[in-house]
Amino acid sequence: MLRQTRRKENTVSRTRTLAASASAALIGAGLLATAPAQAAKSAPDNALHVMTLNLYLGGSLGDAINAASNIVEFLPAAAKVYDTAIKTDFPLRAQWIAKTVKKQNPDIITLNELTEWVASSSSGATLPSYDYLPLLQDALKNEGMTFEVASLSPNADIGYSDTVGIPYYNAKKPGCDQLFPIEAALRCQVRLKDRDAVLYNTASTDLQFTGTSDHGNFSKQTTFEVAGSKLSFERGWASAAFTFRGKAVTVITSHLEVESQDGKGKKGKYGPKNWPSKVQVAQGKELLKIAKQKAKETDGRIILAGDLNSDANGYYSPTYRNLTKSYFKDSWKQTGGKFGKAVGATCCQTGTLKSSKRLDSGDPVIPTRIDLVLTRGGKAVWKKIDGTKLMQKKQPKWQSDHYFYAAAVRLT
Repeated sequence: MLRQTRRKENTVSRTRTLAASASAALIGAGLLATAPAQAAKSAPDNALHVMTLNLYLGGSLGDAINAASNIVEFLPAAAKVYDTAIKTDFPLRAQWIAKTVKKQNPDIITLNELTEWVASSSSGATLPSYDYLPLLQDALKNEGMTFEVASLSPNADIGYSDTVGIPYYNAKKPGCDQLFPIEAALRCQVRLKDRDAVLYNTASTDLQFTGTSDHGNFSKQTTFEVAGSKLSFERGWASAAFTFRGKAVTVITSHLEVESQDGKGKKGKYGPKNWPSKVQVAQGKELLKIAKQKAKETDGRIILAGDLNSDANGYYSPTYRNLTKSYFKDSWKQTGGKFGKAVGATCCQTGTLKSSKRLDSGDPVIPTRIDLVLTRGGKAVWKKIDGTKLMQKKQPKWQSDHYFYAAAVRLT
């Protein structure tokens, strides 16, 4: 049986403009598929049900970052990230993600890699633009659910400048097949925007958004150089204050830095020798300070949910340990979850979402439990990993390169 959340009439209407007509066509294609016939075990009604989803930006940034020092190598690599994002088809994936959210019917969802691809062409080439937020909200509405944004953190905004995107160069795409001069290359442009967000279910009558929210970017960020210019892949956090059954609680999300570029491991390989990332550790410590301050505003209660890029099973990075050794409690552990190599793993599929294997690639190679719900001032009484089944037999085969994790927390 699905958990029956307390319902109230929702008369909110919203007009959204999707970024390209191609998006609508892809959504239509997605509606031809059927959802997995699986019901989730019910979460308790008297506990706050929080679900964290890394939506996957659609392509792996690794090759582009590694090629950043050479513009001739960087531009095709950057174009490949965008091309893969089109093939991994978020408009279609959003339909399936919405069905997964409907199965669980959470009070709150936190979103990481809430991407916006902004593409343009003056050469007549077709370059779709996608904004994952309205696409997902519309998909949820199609499933009869309304999730409103309580807090959103604008993070990375990767372009050639503040007003110009990265030149999109693809030797096989007419109109975008000139690398030089730069004026020709700029006829096709792509911009990548990253965000984190906290959304709430308007049908949950036990939950009220207080209207108080906050967001910010971390002091320490990963930077890389492209054609003599420094770019920073900004990461941040978003928080919002709620009351649940009369008890105040803050929900905060973040997507911490991933691969270390300051370790001593072999370039392009993951594992203990490349970890910990100094940037991630610094971000994790800053996040903990922010969380402690936010918790004071809601009677000491706070839930941290998100992709923290630190394996709870200890494969790499001390950030999980730093967060949980004296402050946060892990909902997985609170509900009897076991620990061990790849136990409870939520990451990762191959970046193309082509493989049928479960968590077959990994970032790092060993599947890791990095999508977490951590609590303070509450005890988790239920948990579930979802999005674990193939959604179709062709690319994209998965809803994301991550599984989704949810926990029900009884506030104390």
